[in-house]
Amino acid sequence: MKKLSFLFLSFLTSINLYAQDIVFTFNAQDASNTIDSIRATKVETGETVLVEGSNTINMSSFATGNKLFPTNVEEISVYPNPFENYTQLIFHSNQNNNVKVSLINPAGQVVAEKNQNITSGIHQFNISTKNNGLYVLNVDGSKNRFSKKIISTRNNQSLNAIEYKGFSSMSSKEKSAQTEYGKLIFFFVYSGDNITKIADSPSESKTYEVEFYECKDTDGKSYPIVQIGDQWWMAENLAYLPIVNNPRSESTTVSMFYVNGYWGQNINEAKAHESCQDYGVLYNWPAAMESCPQGWHLPTKNEWEQLAQFVNDQKGPFDFIIRQNEYKEWEELGKYLKASSGWDEEANGTDDFGFTGYIGGQRDTSGFNMLSNVACWWTSTEIENYYTDMVYNSLITVDHQLLTHWNYTVKLLGFNVRCVKD
Repeated sequence: MKKLSFLFLSFLTSINLYAQDIVFTFNAQDASNTIDSIRATKVETGETVLVEGSNTINMSSFATGNKLFPTNVEEISVYPNPFENYTQLIFHSNQNNNVKVSLINPAGQVVAEKNQNITSGIHQFNISTKNNGLYVLNVDGSKNRFSKKIISTRNNQSLNAIEYKGFSSMSSKEKSAQTEYGKLIFFFVYSGDNITKIADSPSESKTYEVEFYECKDTDGKSYPIVQIGDQWWMAENLAYLPIVNNPRSESTTVSMFYVNGYWGQNINEAKAHESCQDYGVLYNWPAAMESCPQGWHLPTKNEWEQLAQFVNDQKGPFDFIIRQNEYKEWEELGKYLKASSGWDEEANGTDDFGFTGYIGGQRDTSGFNMLSNVACWWTSTEIENYYTDMVYNSLITVDHQLLTHWNYTVKLLGFNVRCVKD
């Protein structure tokens, strides 16, 4: 979310234009689902656009931004909606104006207001709410007048606020003349609270039949999900945080929750911490076993190996090394599951399947460790013939492109969690 506004503005001028109309259509497999919006991100550059109220993207419009807004003077986008913590209002004005942006609660009270002089261009405001619920976002100016309903599902804010984040003087219709095909795109397809992620490198018109499954934690946070082979995985790390523990506290039997880099015990501070927002929560094994959303579970070692085998079949074959005590390494395979940004030492991955493995670090017996060079996830598989507090985990490191199944992992450590569908 922090980078979305800048990517959005750069997208309008820098994304490559397709030479002919290429249309992507998204149909829900289950008629009970209605597609609300589609967010598309060009993985190579991070450039992002959003289409609301439609199940199609015309690539020439996708490149120019023509389909991002209604066709009136006030070209409008509110994203995400529903939202957690804050949402972004982005609109285009074709002339200088003074606008008043108001946030109105369900009782009809104005709970936040911002007066702003604007010039011709694309403008962004960040909107945050103190309480959950339905609000009306109202923009009133001599040339720009519109209202939007917005829904806050979760927040860590102490105040209702409207913050002006700046503008770009470019027109939303500007475009590049370069032609390019077959680049990896992540499509996030929304149906209510359900979010399905599709990773593809399309070069011609295509129709996607989209499956939706609820993946919502106990706090009400919804997670994007992605199909990789025959499995459905969460496309980001679990961030469920009912409490926060000091990293010096540990247990092999009691559930413990940590936020990498946070040493306090204030739940709101922990949820707002950058590492929680970006990489999710670190769990000891008991917490990992009980925290997946309903209908999802902590994957077994075999389910991780099924994921690895599918990547190997698609991109390999890669060397598979079995060391003593079942220490297993898939050579070169990890880079296809790594995120394409955020890793140190030029160790980014290609993220071909949309798994988007970010460095999350870990909590060990000395505190937090390796935030900048390892992604490590729990499995649910305990190790036979060893002490009962030993389990397997899966990890990818910055210095190698391996996907490793490593034993001798004690349950009191803190790792990230990816859940897989039941």
